[in-house]
Amino acid sequence: INRGEINGILLGDNGYTCTQFLLTPLLHPRPGPETRYNRTHVKTRRVVEKLFGRLKMKFRAIFNAF
Repeated sequence: INRGEINGILLGDNGYTCTQFLLTPLLHPRPGPETRYNRTHVKTRRVVEKLFGRLKMKFRAIFNAF
């Protein structure tokens, strides 16, 4: 964090538009780099989703409040 800014990117699904700070999967990837990008995107999001699932189990009271 530098002067209120956070360096990095976010991963989103196709419900969002791809921007310079939010990466989403390509809808119709061509073979090669685009397909590898989508595959890597999915693998990375799975790790994050698993982590959120574990956090929800560990801190149920917090997540059930919403």
